[in-house]
Amino acid sequence: MKWTITDKGSNQTIERNLDIRFDPPDEIAYAFFIGTNVYYFPALLNDAVVERLFGTGMLGVMYYHELSFDDFASGEIFNEDQVGLSHQTWGFTVMNKQLFFEILYEYADKHLTAYRYNMHLQNGYSQWLTRELKSLRDSGYSLFNPNWALATQEGLARLKAKMDDKTGT
Repeated sequence: MKWTITDKGSNQTIERNLDIRFDPPDEIAYAFFIGTNVYYFPALLNDAVVERLFGTGMLGVMYYHELSFDDFASGEIFNEDQVGLSHQTWGFTVMNKQLFFEILYEYADKHLTAYRYNMHLQNGYSQWLTRELKSLRDSGYSLFNPNWALATQEGLARLKAKMDDKTGT
């Protein structure tokens, strides 16, 4: 699978995801990446490093060790070297885990370049992080840098280290 990430003519005052295209086309992977709010990138990167379920209600990524009896019963299963991407509207697809990490890394890195100094994004991220820290579930987000750009940069560094360990480089 090949992918291309391009700017959709983003306005620097209003954050929007960059465009991503897959060859061959994969509507569910496309919907997953386009549908992930830019605020969530530090959490998505963090959860990818520890291979923990990430979801927003509309979309999610699941790792093999999180499969439940219901997943096996529904047939939405995959191998240990794969991830399951889901979108409430588009459905479910399976992707090679290492490929997912590579796409996620590049996609988040290009967003960091585009929005590093965007204060509207920073304010929105700060509000999101505050809500997460007040929630009853402990997702480990208390360790996140309160600056979106720095949190994303830290997440990218951890994901890169994980990818390098997996490929032996």
